[in-house]
Amino acid sequence: MKHIVLAMLVLLVLFSACEEPATERIQLDFGYDFQPLQVGQYREYEVDSIVYVSDGLRADTARLFFREEIVEQRLSQAGDTIYVAERYERYQRGDAWQIREVFSMRRTPGQFIRTEGNRSFIKLVFPVRAGKRWDGHLFFDANLPITVASNTIAVFQNWDYRYREVNDETLEVQLADYEDNLNIRQATELYQRGIGLTERTWTVLSTQCGGSATLDCADDPWPVKAERGFVLRQKLIAHN
Repeated sequence: MKHIVLAMLVLLVLFSACEEPATERIQLDFGYDFQPLQVGQYREYEVDSIVYVSDGLRADTARLFFREEIVEQRLSQAGDTIYVAERYERYQRGDAWQIREVFSMRRTPGQFIRTEGNRSFIKLVFPVRAGKRWDGHLFFDANLPITVASNTIAVFQNWDYRYREVNDETLEVQLADYEDNLNIRQATELYQRGIGLTERTWTVLSTQCGGSATLDCADDPWPVKAERGFVLRQKLIAHN
């Protein structure tokens, strides 16, 4: 009898040794919470800008404050949830907010899309991975000029979106990093997990220096030779 019990114990040990280990459930982090979306959510930003105009190479500087608040959600025909948001502006902290624009945002399994000024931008793609590149202007012609301070400039020409840095809490998107004798397009945006966009820096400038033998200013710094375009710096100062 003892031999039978011992044999059974040996068999149980052998069978348990042959059992496959339980498969661990792996949850892929797509990074959706780098841009949370919820009705009632607001973000306030301080914005500094320099706009360059061609009449005597004058540069106009301005500081203002943005407030963006999601006010509604609805379903699109494709079944995506559309979040409608309002943008407000003011020039002093104590001033009343003035509404300036209504725009929308939506997140699909693979993209975060922001639509403003009749243009839809693919701001983020999922899953979030360092080095990933994409066409952020897939839905419109990026070569078309835009009027900035009575001048036209191809703001979004030569942009190339990619994730430059990704870690557990923050995400850096390089939207543009292009420069030649006549144009510079540099743009980055920073996102924080659970908050969304925290910083934005855009440099969009053009000049005729370097394009004509009669102009000897190609080596001048951009703040000196810029004739059209703008420099924008935006920073988050409040949120819920």
